[in-house]
Amino acid sequence: MKVKHFYGHSVGDVMQEIKRELGREAVILESRPADPAAGRPQVEVVAAVDFAAASPADFAAASWTPAAGKTPPAAGREPGGELPAYRELRQEVLLIRQTLDRLLGATGLEGEWPAAGPLGNLYRRLLAHGLPAEVGRELLDRVLALLPGNRPVPGEIACGCLARTIIDRLELLSAGDLGRRITLVGPTGVGKTTTAAKLAAYFQQRGEKVGLVTVDAFRLGAAAQIREYGRRLRVPVRTAFNRADLEKVLRAYAACDRIIVDTTGRSHRDAAGLEQLAGIVGGSRGAGSTLLVVPVGVREDDFLDILVSFRRFASQGLLFSKLDESTAHGMLYHGGRLASLPLTFFTTGQRVPEDLEPATGERVAALLLDLDDAAAAGRFRDGQP
Repeated sequence: MKVKHFYGHSVGDVMQEIKRELGREAVILESRPADPAAGRPQVEVVAAVDFAAASPADFAAASWTPAAGKTPPAAGREPGGELPAYRELRQEVLLIRQTLDRLLGATGLEGEWPAAGPLGNLYRRLLAHGLPAEVGRELLDRVLALLPGNRPVPGEIACGCLARTIIDRLELLSAGDLGRRITLVGPTGVGKTTTAAKLAAYFQQRGEKVGLVTVDAFRLGAAAQIREYGRRLRVPVRTAFNRADLEKVLRAYAACDRIIVDTTGRSHRDAAGLEQLAGIVGGSRGAGSTLLVVPVGVREDDFLDILVSFRRFASQGLLFSKLDESTAHGMLYHGGRLASLPLTFFTTGQRVPEDLEPATGERVAALLLDLDDAAAAGRFRDGQP
């Protein structure tokens, strides 16, 4: 059992340090602003390995040390928590890593898959869709273990093995396993209100009686927007301004099979706003399932910040939005594993109710591997060419 405090300028920066020092199995226990009086940077994150087996005594005996190379925040810092020079440096490091990956891929190393072959082509395909290099290599190493090592492998067979690997390693949560009440939370601008309407239509088409609730009294026109969706779908809509209002609405919707709750979008750096929202929707009677809505093109650093900030809502699943607005689909695979949360739904446009689909491994594999459709990935999974 190993537990440590890490300090840095942002959660994303600290997470990279945690992964280097504790590995990918590390669990985030807590994050909070660091004490400025102690001369430390802005963010403090507590992480542990083997958290599931931990006991209170482990925490008392743990060694608490700051991550190396972290310095206190300096004047001139941007609102996002990074120095402009540091941000440029991080981009340069990323470019260097990508260049090294290309060089290594072009030459090949003993015991690795050759870049000129089908696995190298698949690797570049994964990178083009925004999957981190180390994650792509891990996937292809798994594929390599499944392939015969004594003869060349056709590209279609290699692609099929990779599709099956992606499908088999994804965790999914089906609509039938969601609670009666589904609450959508997430940052601003991710499409929660439209998604709430799509979900209402989706369950309505399954023959369920649906009620819509909005607690978004912050954004101008939000209540009017969801009321209009309700009118078109012929679904009742109610507004809750506080916890007591929400409890009343839940009682009023006692005859509904499914209740969809739309919430105010809050920046993952707005701690006060998130706390206020949690006071309304957190822990209410019949809490059901909370889904974290995130756009598919989100950067890994921002995604990690979002995960930590929205941890207070104890989400049961991820809902990725705006698949139509990005070609960086790597987060569909990488994000679920980073968050240790199953995928639930994808949204693919603004149309209600058409642009919503249940998450499937076949769809993720098709997007990452540039297959024609999810059915093609499904055929690969079934062993067909």
